[in-house]
Amino acid sequence: MEIAHDENAELLIVSEKGFGKRTCLDEYRLQTRGGTGVKTYKITPKTGEVSGMKIVDNSDDIVLINSDGTVIRLNCSAITSSGRSTQGVTLMKMQKDVNVVSIAKINEENEDTVQKAENDNTIENNENDSE
Repeated sequence: MEIAHDENAELLIVSEKGFGKRTCLDEYRLQTRGGTGVKTYKITPKTGEVSGMKIVDNSDDIVLINSDGTVIRLNCSAITSSGRSTQGVTLMKMQKDVNVVSIAKINEENEDTVQKAENDNTIENNENDSE
């Protein structure tokens, strides 16, 4: 589950075979308790099952991790925006028997926090080395 705080946000879906797409949230109708759901992805043997989803905008980056341990980082603005029930485009080329196992969103706020933590850790390690 994700919460959209921005009216320009889009839903990013990534499949286990490396396909992905962005879809405008306006394409999804509100559901009530008795709702039957809304189709969001065209699952085929070529695309595989849905591996993950995130609410993103054009300034976000995503990281894809596959079962071989390969990690790639993509800017969300480079991912094609398409309709709800389409298969999407190839985000990561996969070898046979390798699947996307996780996705993570990196926005500017998180990147600054990660960079600060890395810098603090480097300073702390340098102080320990000098003792």
